[in-house]
Amino acid sequence: MKKIRLDARPSHRHCPQTYEVMVSEAGSTWTQPLFKKLGSSPMTQMRITPGIAKLIRVPHRESKPGLSWSSHELTIE
Repeated sequence: MKKIRLDARPSHRHCPQTYEVMVSEAGSTWTQPLFKKLGSSPMTQMRITPGIAKLIRVPHRESKPGLSWSSHELTIE
């Protein structure tokens, strides 16, 4: 894995304001956040140090008042 892309363009107003990306090989332990995002872009590409992971966690930390968090597509390279 070297790049992760989150696409929320179909619901551009519902994109997350603050979120992190963590990975795990087995789900019992997780890395520290590899990426922290602040902003409101509906399309986000995150380049990370290449590595092996079986699971990805993307917890959202903040959203726009009155709107839910949406992501329509997750692409992993």
